[in-house]
Amino acid sequence: MATNGNGPSPGRNERPSEQLCDRAIDPWYSNGEVDLKIYAEKPWEHCGNLLNAYLSSRFEKLDEFKAEVTDDKWERIQHELERISSVRKRFKGSNAKKRLMKDLDESRKKLRDSLWSNIPQREEEVRRRLHKHKPVDKERLDYELAVLKRLRSKTRPNDEMEQIGKQKEREGLDGFIAGAMFFKKTGSSNSWKGISNPDYGDARYPNQKVEMRDILDLEKSPLAIPLTGSELRYFHLPANNMEWVEKAMVILCGGDPDKPDATSKTGHILGRGVWRGQMYGTGERGIPSHGTRLVKVKEAGPIHARHMRSRCSVFPHGATAAKPKHSSESTEDCTPDQTKNGGKNIALFLPYLHWETSSRRARMARIVDEVTRPQEEKEEKKKKTKHLADVVNAQKNSEKKKKRLYRHDIGDYLMAVAKVAEEQDYEDDENLLRSSISAKAPLHIRRTLDQYYFPTLEDTSVRDRDQVVYRGTKYGSPRVVMVDQLWLWIINDNTIITSFPRRWGRNKPDPSGVHKSLRERLEHEEINSIHHLALIIIDQCSRVFFDRTKPLDQRPEVLDLFASAIGHVTEQTAVAYESFWRNLSIESSIAPSVYGNFSHHKRLDINPEGLILQEAQDIAEELRIMGQVFTDQWKVTKDLKRYLNSPDSEWNEQPKEFAAMQKLLAGLLEQRNAAAERESSGTSTQNPDGRTAAVNIQQTAHEARVLLEHIEDRQAELKDLEDSALRTCQQLERLLSLKQQQASIVEAKAALRRADESVKQGRAIMAFTLVTIFFLPLGFIATFFGMNNREINDADWMSLDEQIRYMFIIIVSVAFSAWPRAVARLLVHVPWVWFGEHTGLYHYWKSSPMHHEKLDRRASKFLGGAELRKHKEKKALSNRNSDQLTAAAYLQTADLKIEETSITTSATLSYAGKTNGEIGPRKSLRDRMGFSNRSSQTSCLA
Repeated sequence: MATNGNGPSPGRNERPSEQLCDRAIDPWYSNGEVDLKIYAEKPWEHCGNLLNAYLSSRFEKLDEFKAEVTDDKWERIQHELERISSVRKRFKGSNAKKRLMKDLDESRKKLRDSLWSNIPQREEEVRRRLHKHKPVDKERLDYELAVLKRLRSKTRPNDEMEQIGKQKEREGLDGFIAGAMFFKKTGSSNSWKGISNPDYGDARYPNQKVEMRDILDLEKSPLAIPLTGSELRYFHLPANNMEWVEKAMVILCGGDPDKPDATSKTGHILGRGVWRGQMYGTGERGIPSHGTRLVKVKEAGPIHARHMRSRCSVFPHGATAAKPKHSSESTEDCTPDQTKNGGKNIALFLPYLHWETSSRRARMARIVDEVTRPQEEKEEKKKKTKHLADVVNAQKNSEKKKKRLYRHDIGDYLMAVAKVAEEQDYEDDENLLRSSISAKAPLHIRRTLDQYYFPTLEDTSVRDRDQVVYRGTKYGSPRVVMVDQLWLWIINDNTIITSFPRRWGRNKPDPSGVHKSLRERLEHEEINSIHHLALIIIDQCSRVFFDRTKPLDQRPEVLDLFASAIGHVTEQTAVAYESFWRNLSIESSIAPSVYGNFSHHKRLDINPEGLILQEAQDIAEELRIMGQVFTDQWKVTKDLKRYLNSPDSEWNEQPKEFAAMQKLLAGLLEQRNAAAERESSGTSTQNPDGRTAAVNIQQTAHEARVLLEHIEDRQAELKDLEDSALRTCQQLERLLSLKQQQASIVEAKAALRRADESVKQGRAIMAFTLVTIFFLPLGFIATFFGMNNREINDADWMSLDEQIRYMFIIIVSVAFSAWPRAVARLLVHVPWVWFGEHTGLYHYWKSSPMHHEKLDRRASKFLGGAELRKHKEKKALSNRNSDQLTAAAYLQTADLKIEETSITTSATLSYAGKTNGEIGPRKSLRDRMGFSNRSSQTSCLA
């Protein structure tokens, strides 16, 4: 980046070596068609972006750069330099930005001190190292020596701080430029061509721009210039600021600037029914104060809840519409739309999808919080959220700040420059946000997907960082999907005013910017009417993520990211199914334990599948929200199409046959028009505007139908992705159901095993009870009468009555009181557990191969293997028996066939026997193959 140092620039002959140029010049801004050495010599001829190439050039090259470029190109560079200079002065005069500029000045001073200190000693050190090092390091040392020679030939620049006077208070309009386009009718045809208008600046169509302060200035505004019937114009306001819109409408239609919605001139456009009444989030609720009858009025919902409800409103012109320049002009000069629709204005509000980087979205949310949240609530929030971990992290951060962040002072300087540059990019939007967010006609901020779908949620930062697009781009520059608003008005059938936001900060170039893409499209496309231009604007807003002809830059490929996320979830679902069936087969081969297997609980855990299901549901929900955006677009566009089909009548839905007939009629009229023009061959025709009026409207209605089809296609594409995500959700739900059923089966089997074990234990207890019944009375009698007391053996220490009393008290206390058990647990169990944990004995026993769980698993594995081997033997035996049965059935069938053939040949054999003697009986096939005994055995088995 070029600096404005005060040191003398060297002469033309004092250029650095080619080696130094090659390593120091940034090749990022070259056009990529030439070598780096050529670009370093003449960057103005071989650069891709002239402004960036100038700012990245060496300081001594700047004068030569200026002399080589043309005046118009230098004017653009000079404008940017003036902007940077004014921003720097404003930063130094601002209390909020003064700290940044102070850090920049201090880091620059440290860098200069380190560069210009002890240059001779450093040169001597490099030369000494140059003689000692290997030839591999010679190139690097030569480069260091060239840098030191260069520094020695220069004078250290001054460190005097720039004197900043009193700065002008910054307005909310500063830094914002409105787009302007002008169209003129091309002869007798039904098309309009964009041309450059000198009232809209020095640029050429369609890139003409006007400062926002000039647009909203009654004396300078091009909105106050009347139009003829053969002229159209289009103005774009770069933010959803209601105050800007109201001022623009007052200038366009006239009226009272203080009460724009209460006059007959602007009331039809800014009336409550079509303007402020359509804003969501304007309601207020009363909150009674404690102990008083006072009521505090609080705004309903957060700031991001503000938005205009999606709708298309059609209303007649006001009492005093804008008149042509000359009163003598007749209505024949009006546009075909003007003569057909009876003079109606259109107000249209709809949402559309766009994107933003996560860091800039977080910065915008932080500024909104600073502006809207009272200071008392901020301090209270800090106190509530201040935990021990926050204190420790704050201490760590303070210790890191004390340490040196970078190995050289140039790192600190570059970081300070980057922070100032970032603040310069944000300044315009930040100033607008602070000045307009709480105004009477407020600014509508950009919303994320969740803020659009859940407008009453106070904080959606966690949900925003859980977006599919955020997770797909978090390893680079994380981005999120935003929902912006398009506000569009068609006024007096000759003026279109739109308002939709740009991305936060200065983003030049921004190929995904809606207005930039619209300018590129209109540069190669003509319009048929003012409504056709409105349809193009709607389509351009709707196709942000579906226009694959644009370069990506930083724009995320949202549909590809969603498809990749769905594919990842589907793959995880397949792995989960495979793991479930594999674990099920393993569990079936393991012998069950009486107390259940620990592996059952681990393999039937639903947490992995639950996380996958949650991710799949999040994907489906985001796709459903995006589909809702396109549903709103479809409804608004359908209302506009309905008006274009029948502009003179009420809004009644026309059948498809009528729409097809209108389309056919439009084509026939267009063909008739072309044939009439060819026949006339230059002769004048009667009322050409009237002849092309119907064609114009029909073509515009056809374009509206095409736009509806495009929106439906985009809806269908999102719907297909949503269906894929929902199918994955259903598969996961079925898997969870299978796991639940398997868990129930496992528990049922364990319950049966426990019941069988209980029966066995019951039998043992029965035997023990019988023995106890026989020996308990004998033992009691022997013990009772064997005690020493006065009554039995004249003992002096206790009587029988006292002994019985003590026995009863102790037995009842131990058997029915919880206090003795708690004391025993405290004195015995707690010390034992404490000893095991602190000495490591518990963990050693847990990991020991003699632990009861491991022994139980080993026993289960062994018994399960034995059961599996038995099962395999039984299966092999059954297979062998089935093979024998099959062979026996086959042989029986063969014997039947042989017997049938023997009957037919018996006559011949008997005749031959009479002549040649008797022949012995023929053995059957079963006897010859030795299957007679085997078949009998098989039949017995069967």
